[in-house]
Amino acid sequence: MTMHPGILLAIGLGVIAILCILFWPRRGLVNLWRSLHLNTRRTRIEHALKHMFNNEYIQQKTTVKSLSVKLSISQRHTASLLARMESRGLVKKTRDGYGLTEEGNAYALRIVRAHRLWERYLADETGLRGDEWHRYAERLEHSTSPEQVEALADQLGQPLYDPHGAPIPSADGVIGPPMGQPATAFATGDLIVVTRIDKEQEHLYSQIAAEGIVPGMQLRILEMSPQRIRFSSQQNEYVLAPVVASRLMAIPLPAEKTEEICNDTLSSLKIGETGKVVRFSPNCRGAERRRLMDLGIIPGTLIRADLNSPFGDPKAYFVRETSIALRNKLADLIYIEKMKGAA
Repeated sequence: MTMHPGILLAIGLGVIAILCILFWPRRGLVNLWRSLHLNTRRTRIEHALKHMFNNEYIQQKTTVKSLSVKLSISQRHTASLLARMESRGLVKKTRDGYGLTEEGNAYALRIVRAHRLWERYLADETGLRGDEWHRYAERLEHSTSPEQVEALADQLGQPLYDPHGAPIPSADGVIGPPMGQPATAFATGDLIVVTRIDKEQEHLYSQIAAEGIVPGMQLRILEMSPQRIRFSSQQNEYVLAPVVASRLMAIPLPAEKTEEICNDTLSSLKIGETGKVVRFSPNCRGAERRRLMDLGIIPGTLIRADLNSPFGDPKAYFVRETSIALRNKLADLIYIEKMKGAA
């Protein structure tokens, strides 16, 4: 039985359409799948390089097992990935694991620079929470060209540290040494300054981020035990398990540079009391910090509590001949020295 020419034409056009959908240059499904596969492979290699770099930076070894856990893939796939990276001259076998070659180290530094610059941007220029910076930077680092990285660095003023206190590699691949030691290395009664938060183990880092502890904070160690470590800062108290506290890198606060750790916050002013701004909390950054500075609130500014709202939040303050309203949450980020006898 002979098919109608119209049906044959329709079938032919259908086959052509399917072939176009599958194999059209750059936009066909086959090419899109191949591109996605290559991007996934490149992203995994870059994650591996970054992990190995971080390990070498803190003098820890990288093994098939440790990398497998970090990348959330099987050890068999991890071994295959390392073999591919070794064939490209990015990694080399060592006596007790794997290490970066000179080329691999240079590649890793480029990724680390992009990642930490994006974290700095997300911290300073967006309203994202601290526990979201790392996740978003992980996505952006792989799609940012070297030219875009340098434009971002210029926009941010060539920052030296990311918001977690980790040094940002320079454009020519120079990176400073790690600063500080784990908080668990100190003793009860010590006053320390947080210099860096290790975020390699995300489940531990998220607990620190949830507490609001950031680099630059002064902490007094109130209690050290195998079960918990208790810190205080301003009116706040923090309790962390030792394994979590070990992710906090800190240095002792020199006696000659000790600032009064129990400064009051602006929200503690009673109506009619005046305070002088001492400093902002390290948690005050980005849009919040810019808003306060636009209102003329900087260290040295005198502020008087003027009026309570019916529910006590927000509160009205008199600043530079102007009355402004601030939520207590924002006022808690401003440390003050109460002025005795001030009206």
